[in-house]
Amino acid sequence: MKKFILGFVTAAMFFGGIGTYAATNSKIDVVWNVKAIKFDGVTKTPSNKPFVYNGSTYVPLRFVAENLNKEVIWDKSTQSVLINTPKQVQPKVSYLGDTVKYMNYQESTSLNAAILVYNNKIDLNNGYLSSTSSKDNLSSVYKHFLLMMLDDYSGDLSNSLVEFPLGSKYNQFTTRLGLGDEYKNSRNTAIVDFLVDGEIIKSVELKAGDFPEDITIGVKNGKKLGIRLTRNGSNPDYTGVILGNPVLK
Repeated sequence: MKKFILGFVTAAMFFGGIGTYAATNSKIDVVWNVKAIKFDGVTKTPSNKPFVYNGSTYVPLRFVAENLNKEVIWDKSTQSVLINTPKQVQPKVSYLGDTVKYMNYQESTSLNAAILVYNNKIDLNNGYLSSTSSKDNLSSVYKHFLLMMLDDYSGDLSNSLVEFPLGSKYNQFTTRLGLGDEYKNSRNTAIVDFLVDGEIIKSVELKAGDFPEDITIGVKNGKKLGIRLTRNGSNPDYTGVILGNPVLK
C-alpha cells in the first residue's frame, strides 16, 4: 500500500499525463495489486502503473481508449476529454480505362480483339468489338469492363496481352472474371494470367459452365500489371473472357 496526493492521481491516472488541476494535498491509500490488463486475451502494460483505491481500479484513460481503437483528445476550451472512433481512410481507387489508361496491347494475330470501357468511354479498342456494355455467361451486365477475345481460327497458341502502369502506387487489383456471354459455349478452355512486372501472380482457367469468380491479387510495389489471355484447345470456336469492374486500390 502507498499514499498518493489526490490531485496528481486525478490528472495523471485518468488521462495518462499530468494535468493542470491544482493538487488538493489530500493523501490517499492505494493498493498496487493489478498484475495484468488484458484486451481480448492480450496483455498490455500502461506506462503509469494501475492501482486500486477505495474498491475501484484506476487505469489511464488514454491507455484504455487507444487499446479499444478509440481516439483520445483533450479539449482545453471546454476542459473535456473527447473519445471518438477514428475516421476510416478510404483507399484510393483507380478504374482501368479511366484514371489508369492501358499502356500496351499485344496479340499473336490481328484476328484477336480486345475492348476496355469505362462509363461508356472506350479506352482500348483493338479489333471489331464496339459495344460500351457487355455481360458475362450469367447475363450480369457491365458498363465498366475489359473484354478479350481469341479468334476461332487463330490456333491453340493464340494469345493477347494488355498492360497497365502501376507506378508502385497500389496495393491490390480486383475484378470479376468470367466467360463472355457470346463465348460461353466454347469447347476450348480460356486461361487468364495476371502478371506483375512480368511475373505470373495468378492464373485462372475457365471453361463452358464455369461460374464467374471474384479475383483479388496483390500488386504492392509493382510497376506494371499485365492481363494475358491464352487457351487450351484447338477447336474452331471463339474464346472470350470479360473482366467486370477492374479496379486498382
